[in-house]
Amino acid sequence: MILRKPYAILIKNFKLIHVILTGLMAYLLYKTWNIMQFFSDYFSQGESIVGQDIASSLISFRVYLVIGIIIAGLITVLVLMYLKKKPITYYIYSIITFIFVTVIFVLTKNTIVTMEGQLVSARIARAMSDFVNIAFIAQIIASLMTFVRATGFDIKKFNFVKDLQELDIAVEDNEEFEVDVEVDTDRFKRDLKRRWRHMKYVYVENKLLINIIAAVAVVGLGVFIFFKSGMADKKYKEGQYFYTYDFMMKVNRSYITNTDYKMDALDNYKNLVVLEITTRKLSEPTDHLELAKLELNVGDKHYYPTKAYKNQLKDLGSLYQDEKIPTQSEVTYLLAYEVPTNYLNKSMMLRYINGLKSKDNKIQAMYVNVKLNPKNLMTDLKPETVQLGSEMNTKGTILGESKLKINSYEINDQFKLDYNFCVAQNECVPSTEYVKPDILSNYDKTLLKLTGSLKMDDTIQLRGVSTIFQLIQMFGTIEYEIDGKMKEQPFQIKEVKPTSATNESITYIEVTPEMKNATKIRIHFRLRNQEFIYQLK
Repeated sequence: MILRKPYAILIKNFKLIHVILTGLMAYLLYKTWNIMQFFSDYFSQGESIVGQDIASSLISFRVYLVIGIIIAGLITVLVLMYLKKKPITYYIYSIITFIFVTVIFVLTKNTIVTMEGQLVSARIARAMSDFVNIAFIAQIIASLMTFVRATGFDIKKFNFVKDLQELDIAVEDNEEFEVDVEVDTDRFKRDLKRRWRHMKYVYVENKLLINIIAAVAVVGLGVFIFFKSGMADKKYKEGQYFYTYDFMMKVNRSYITNTDYKMDALDNYKNLVVLEITTRKLSEPTDHLELAKLELNVGDKHYYPTKAYKNQLKDLGSLYQDEKIPTQSEVTYLLAYEVPTNYLNKSMMLRYINGLKSKDNKIQAMYVNVKLNPKNLMTDLKPETVQLGSEMNTKGTILGESKLKINSYEINDQFKLDYNFCVAQNECVPSTEYVKPDILSNYDKTLLKLTGSLKMDDTIQLRGVSTIFQLIQMFGTIEYEIDGKMKEQPFQIKEVKPTSATNESITYIEVTPEMKNATKIRIHFRLRNQEFIYQLK
């Protein structure tokens, strides 16, 4: 095969090549300046949704084509300079610069496309603006160096005339040569080892520059991967944190139910899919969850949160009601979705709408997906009986692995409590306090004294339940048997607290005096689909 060496034509047109590159770089600087002006106007006029097709007008296909031509031209001249054993640092810098510019333009265009459909967090917008500014400065440096070589401006380091003289066009640079298609493997191996040694020498001599270029490339690639695949259309599981433009968030657990906390059917026999989420704000413009972005995908149907079941779901947590989301700490809320019965057995996915993207000249939503594995609270389980002195473990229920232990009980009209009343640090007087039920009522009462402990599961975000009385008040019913007939505590229970002789392990509850004569006494806990019977007597 007969080929002709291209060196001569490249050397003869060395100046022209740099003139063309300078013109293309000037065009790219102009487009970058327009993007900088766009962000400047965006911040000065107040952050808002921008007009349609802004992204395409600022960064069109032509921009990427120009960058491609610039990089191809720089690589061509780089190879020439390398073969002629001339300095190549400028060309390496310029190639890395325009690769970096390409990455920034891709990320910037995606961000502006998102701005066309919704508000973007100030953190993201300002980060993109800063990256564009850096790209602009890097382009100026590369463009000036190219301009110097294009014009032949005589400075110490870049003397165009001297460059041409030193490039030394020889007859051999334009001669024809024969290419042998047979491969000499030994020669290939020797050449490979020689080039490898040469590359190591080049690295040692230019270690700082190469490390800087590599760092820029890695950071640029990392930012690109984060924005393109780390935030959009990625699938997570329950318990995994994910990041959106505005919030850090995770789905702790999910449930399916058709009753309220008292086990009464919901209005119109509705079914709810309930999600417990933990979140924290990341950006300034948004401090509320936008419920329209929290889409529940069930089969081919889409559902959105409702705020209508705050009181009915209080045993599961606090239903989100447009509360502000803080920046410094995490908060936990419930999201409730009304779903028809015939869809409850289908696969469920939470899809957070995390911006927009342009594909095939169409605007499409970007999603963060969370695969749900909801616990069915509509399947009744066999009641579990716990004897006095034993531990009741609620593992597998809505209370997680909470533990209740009642060591003893006692029923009396009043309890005498002895304690020391201290008037000074080392001066205490033996004192007595009597705990009695409230006498201002229309019915007789006595006191049930419970001695025990309660340890709530730390992962369960249930507000207002931290003591034995609160647990009974929320989930329990005190039952007793008289003459073979099981009865329920007839009036609402109330806790009586000592004024001075306090003891966290002892609870006093007002109950009916009839309980003194009961043959059996128990506390019946109903935790949605799971029941526990704590047998006191």
